[in-house]
Amino acid sequence: MLHVRGQALAEVRGTMVLAQENRFRIETEDGRSVLFVLGKGSGPSLGTIASWAKAGQIVVVRYKGKLVAAPVAEQVHPV
Repeated sequence: MLHVRGQALAEVRGTMVLAQENRFRIETEDGRSVLFVLGKGSGPSLGTIASWAKAGQIVVVRYKGKLVAAPVAEQVHPV
């Protein structure tokens, strides 16, 4: 687990399927659909997130929060 600002981050990998404003949705490798809020300083711009969603880019998301409650994506990277 990675720590950012003293808080542990979890990680999930999946295909980006939707981007809207500062939110995006991925479908994980085990079939879950997860909506994330893009955190400030997470890396990619909103335009990049939108292009990844359109292309069905596989990404790794490091996040804080619980997967069931729109977690904040602290880091997002293409695979």
